[in-house]
Amino acid sequence: MLSHFGKLILLDALSVVTFVGQGNTTPAFVAVPDQVANAGVTLLITNSATDVDVPAQTLTFVAVSPLPDNATIAPATGVFSWRPLVSQANTTNVIQIKVTDNGQPNLSATNNFKVVVSPVSVPMVSSIAANGSAIQLTVNGPSGPDYTLLRSTNLIDWEPVATLTSPPSPVTLVDTNYPAGPAQYYRVQLGP
Repeated sequence: MLSHFGKLILLDALSVVTFVGQGNTTPAFVAVPDQVANAGVTLLITNSATDVDVPAQTLTFVAVSPLPDNATIAPATGVFSWRPLVSQANTTNVIQIKVTDNGQPNLSATNNFKVVVSPVSVPMVSSIAANGSAIQLTVNGPSGPDYTLLRSTNLIDWEPVATLTSPPSPVTLVDTNYPAGPAQYYRVQLGP
């Protein structure tokens, strides 16, 4: 009788046995440096891990603690994807990712890194031009967030007129249905 890596093996008398391979080893992460991101700009980070076991084992990636809103981790590839919201600007977020192998027993490792979301500057309207039934606003502001042009006749009820997703600055927003009649008020909102 012989024990090998916790398994009991029975051998016939005068047997010759060679053991090949090794026990299950813990996966190892490649370190991810801390990151800086802008609101509205998608951040993609590949969490890489290696496992020297032969045959190769399947690795699965999960978040250890809840991810920030709008963030995901791909279980099969370890790709962390996040388009920070404007409301998440000026925050520091600790991301903890765990990788687990499918060996016996399952072994895992954890990787931690920080993502600092930069503050968002206030957009400024640099020009307004009206032409017939259209009005055009040129806005200077941060690149990354979505820009939505809102219209109101009473400064209380606002309706979206146009949205541009992650445009470069300066941004040109156009209301092609500039109505005749009561005074129109406009404002620009950043999102998501």
